[in-house]
Amino acid sequence: VFYKQQRFANAADAVVASFQYQAGTAQDWLILGISYFMTGQDTQARQALSTAQQMDRSLTSAQTYLDRLAVREAESALKSQNYAQARDGFQAILQQHPEDNAIRFNLALAEIGLKNWSGAEALLRPMETAYTGSFRYYYFHGYVLENLGKNEEAEKSYRKALQLNNDPQAREALQRVLRRMGKK
Repeated sequence: VFYKQQRFANAADAVVASFQYQAGTAQDWLILGISYFMTGQDTQARQALSTAQQMDRSLTSAQTYLDRLAVREAESALKSQNYAQARDGFQAILQQHPEDNAIRFNLALAEIGLKNWSGAEALLRPMETAYTGSFRYYYFHGYVLENLGKNEEAEKSYRKALQLNNDPQAREALQRVLRRMGKK
């Protein structure tokens, strides 16, 4: 009942309490894992979801939440500027979901943090059609191109970013590239 009401902390407590009276089913462990996931208790969520998956391989939602947990951990590493951990996490997720452009973009951001300009460029270039309306895409792609010394391409990317959002950092970056190219 708590789970259906999306009262996940109460649902987790109720499932754990029920384990005192009988061994949990795979579905019980799944509900526990999702409840822990929803309340941000990642370590417990991973344990419960893994248990559910071991008990019943047909529970695809257990793998879905394990994947979501891996994405959350990699995003957290990226936000805390632990770029190597973020890169490793996003690479592992991308192997399972090679079509996921959001994961690929985050992997590129981790590569930027590691100053792996050519790696970031290899990830970003094929995604342009998927991100035609994204300021962040064009800004970061311009930054990568600038660091690779591809000033003409960086200029184009920064200009596209500025068309989407008149951001002061993008204006400054464009001016920096223009100065390098001898333009004003």
